[in-house]
Amino acid sequence: MTELSKLGLVAVLQRRGEFNHEKLEEILKGGNDDGFGESFPGGCNLTVWGGMKENETPMEAIIRETYEEMGEDLGEMFDFNWHVAKEIYRFEDDKNLKIAFGLKVSCDILLDLHFNASSGGIHILTEDKVDEIQDLAKFDKKIGVLDRSVIALYFDCRQAIKNAFAMFKNPTS
Repeated sequence: MTELSKLGLVAVLQRRGEFNHEKLEEILKGGNDDGFGESFPGGCNLTVWGGMKENETPMEAIIRETYEEMGEDLGEMFDFNWHVAKEIYRFEDDKNLKIAFGLKVSCDILLDLHFNASSGGIHILTEDKVDEIQDLAKFDKKIGVLDRSVIALYFDCRQAIKNAFAMFKNPTS
């Protein structure tokens, strides 16, 4: 989340690209060869999104994912600021634990964003557009979202964004 002078508080989303470098790395190591296309290209994710590895805490996972997805320089900057992150979404059942953290940063950070090769860039989302988010799971996994004016996310991410707008609009919450 950041503040932009003409738009106010905005969410910074990462657009999914056509290529997935992590799948290519797996193929090169002799692993699964299902191709290296990204699932749901053109859809969006929270800026940093990923899973936990074995014996990793949620905070360790988000810091690792930040380094992996945003590079060393921004990874280090965020590493020092996660103490001000807020939990904006949590879902847990017998098989899954999903936690999303939100962080409000200076808009200057947008000048330094350099995502990895799998990214399709960023999308700035204003609060009035949150209810227009479409469910990414309803799109074809290989074709993805062809119309780039459409914002499609998994619906738990949509809820995380709604929560983030509520929390960061009112910093005392």
